Amino acid sequence: MEERNLTRRDMRRCWRSWMMYNLSSMSFERLESFGFCLSMLSVAKRLYPDSQRRKEMLKRHASFYNTEPQLGAIVNGMVLGLEEKRANGEPIDGETINTLKVGLMGPVAGIGDSMIPGMLIPILLSIGMALAAGGNILGPLFYAVSWLAIILPGSWFLFLKGYRMGSTSVEMLVSTIFICSKCWTAFFPSCCRLSWS
Repeated sequence: MEERNLTRRDMRRCWRSWMMYNLSSMSFERLESFGFCLSMLSVAKRLYPDSQRRKEMLKRHASFYNTEPQLGAIVNGMVLGLEEKRANGEPIDGETINTLKVGLMGPVAGIGDSMIPGMLIPILLSIGMALAAGGNILGPLFYAVSWLAIILPGSWFLFLKGYRMGSTSVEMLVSTIFICSKCWTAFFPSCCRLSWS
């Protein structure tokens, strides 16, 4: 079987499609699914030359999906890494890929929505509005430039991180939970000692 590896250009195309079109086709039934599907479309032919397998991939990624788009790029990267491994013959089924995608969309949305629209945007807008209060053009320019300078490299980094993690992402996420050995609470134990589980 021929090895099907994605190039940096393929990954950049996939990321760019997600960042530009993630919210372009919205419905209450599917939300961001068509943006996700569109981002995978750019690599579908390279990964799956067989039209039937390509159709299955695109159908899989047209199912319901909703997350915070900038931090959600890590999920796109993970899915892309898994699709590449599946195309190269590793025993990863489509249901595993879809389960990972759907399972991570909620937690990533919760974290992303509290960080990006809940914290970052208000901070940048308050600085921009303070600059623009006296009629200074630097206010809106500050917001636009700083937003792009933070979000574009940040989401690209997360996309690549997710791609590199690929199939190891599930083991990594599950194996690094802190459990207190005294009170058996996770993450924020009420007593002192932590142990790895």
